[in-house]
Order: sequence, then C-alpha cells, then structure tokens
Amino acid sequence: MIVGQTKGPSSRFPTSVLAAGILILCGWISPVASAAADVSKEGFLKATPSQAAQHSESGSSMGQTNYGGMVVVGIIAVLTAIVGASIWRSHELAVKRDLAIEAENQAAAARKGAEYIVNHLLDQLRDRLEPLGHLDIVEDAQRMVETYHEKFGASQQDPEGLNRWATLLQNQADQLLAQGDMNGAQVKYGRSLEISRQLVKQDPENSAWEAALSVRYEKVGDLLLAQGDLNRARTQFRRLLEIQHNLAGRNPGDMAWQRSLLATSERLGEILEAQGDLRGAEATYASSLQIMLKLVSQDPMNRGGLRELSVIHGRLGGVLKAQGDVAGATRNFKASIEILTNLIREHGENPTLEWDLDWAKAQLREG
Repeated sequence: MIVGQTKGPSSRFPTSVLAAGILILCGWISPVASAAADVSKEGFLKATPSQAAQHSESGSSMGQTNYGGMVVVGIIAVLTAIVGASIWRSHELAVKRDLAIEAENQAAAARKGAEYIVNHLLDQLRDRLEPLGHLDIVEDAQRMVETYHEKFGASQQDPEGLNRWATLLQNQADQLLAQGDMNGAQVKYGRSLEISRQLVKQDPENSAWEAALSVRYEKVGDLLLAQGDLNRARTQFRRLLEIQHNLAGRNPGDMAWQRSLLATSERLGEILEAQGDLRGAEATYASSLQIMLKLVSQDPMNRGGLRELSVIHGRLGGVLKAQGDVAGATRNFKASIEILTNLIREHGENPTLEWDLDWAKAQLREG
C-alpha cells in the first residue's frame, strides 16, 4: 500500500508543476503586451506628432524591458518546477530503495532463524536416534537440509549461512567416516573445507572463520593419513600449521592455540621423517621444541608436559643422529634422559616413562 500511494502523486506532481510554470510564463507575457499596446494607442491620440513619436519610443522601450524581465521570471519558474519534480522523484526512489532494503533484511533474518531452528532440530535428532541405531532417519534429514542449502541456502553475502552449511557437511563427513566410508567422507570434508577457505578469504581477520578452517584442515589431513596419502596429508598439515601460527600469534596468551600448534608440528614432523625428509623433520621438531619449552615454562610441574618435552627431545635427537650430527643428537638424548629420570624419581615407577628412558639410553649408547 505504501508503494502504491507514493506512485500516484509522484507521477502527477512533475506535470502539474510544469504546467503551472508555463501558465505563469504566459500570464506575464499577455498583460505586458496588452499594456504596451494601450499606452501606445492613447499617446498617439493626444500627443503631437513629435510627442507621439517620443512617447512611442519610450513606451516601446519600457514594454520591451518589462517583457524581457517577465520572460526571465517565467523561465526561472519553469526551471524551478523541473528541479522540484526531480527532487521529488529522487525522494520517491530513495523511499522505495529503503523499503526494498528493509524487506531484504527481514527476509535474511527470517531465513537465518529458520536455518538455526532446522540445524538445532537436526542435532537433537542425531543425538536421540544415533544411540538407537536409526542412522537412516538422520541421514535422510541431513540430505534434505543439504538440498535446501544447495538450492536456497547461503551466498557470498551471507557468511553465517555459509558457515552453517560447512558445518552440516562436516557433520555428514564425520558420520560417513564412522561408518567406514572414507571416500564419501573425503568428498564432504572437501566441500566443507572449500567453503571455509572462501570465508577466510573474504574476511582474513575473522578468528572464528580461521578456527573453523583449522578444524577442517585437520580432519582432511587425518583422513589422508589414514588412507596412506602422505603427500597430500603433508600439504593439509602445512596449511593447518600456517592458520594455527596466525591464531597463536593473534592470541599469545591462549595456551590452547599453542598446544594445537605443537600437536600439528609434531604430526608434520612425523610425516616428513617417514618420507625421508630429515632436514624438514629436523626444522619442524626444533619448532615443536621451542613451543613445548614455552608451555613447560608456564606450568613447570605438569607431568604430561614434561613427558612430551622428553619425547620431542628424543625425536629431534633421532633425526640429528640419522644425519650424522652426533653432538646434536647426544645433547637431545641426554636432555630426554634427564627429564624422564626426574619424573620417575618424583612420581614413582611408570611403564611408559621407563620404556621411553630405556629407548633414549639405547640411542645414546649407539650414537
């Protein structure tokens, strides 16, 4: 109704104002011309021939002056009418644009709310039916939601919707992987990962998008490792490491990101070592060592952290030994032995710690 009301006046206003301006112009021209004619006629009847001539010249000059002025006034009136019509039209277009934007925002908010409800209900359905073994119902519901996202779902202008779609794909991949369908899981993970990469590309400073991307890189990397594809797994973990470096640098006080960075570094080092890239493995383990030393300094009595520190020393010592760096290998093996010995002395016998200690001592003897 609002649009219909604004359309009527706007279409009549420019024409009516323009017509008024033209009438003003004509109205001013007609009286001036008539007055000039009357004056001229009266003067000729009462004056002498010479006076009549002078009066005729004076009247003609005054008439021309008044006539020219009135023409200018009329033109200004017409131009004013045109400008007024343009301003009115611009106002009308602005009102329509604001109404369209408001309607679009309301539609987007409604869709977002509906998607939130659907995803919540899907999560509830999964939690209730999976323990009962009714996975077929969950899968059907997920496929319906996925079809919705593909046809009517989020676009580049709706990052929240895109992230919800990526999360849905990731959940589907997790379910397929639990069922042993690695190929199906890989397809879903890949689509989820691609959406996350788009989000980070659009907003590189958004930590939430980067965190979601790191999770998806890790899932794809783990799956590739399980499939024995070391080359592609290495690529994924390197990309994951880059994202985690950004997040850890942006949140230096968040030890959780430091631990995530450490875990990825160790995993990448293991892949490089398995591929025979000893220099790459050495650099990665050395980076892991620095991260672990920082974590231990934050919590020096943490037994799990100290044990992990001994493991990293051992791994670094191993790749140095394989490259013929006896001094570097010896230094790291001794550091590992010292940490393990102290842990056993302070916390008692432990089969895992004792096995690590025996291995480190054997490596040192053989070196």
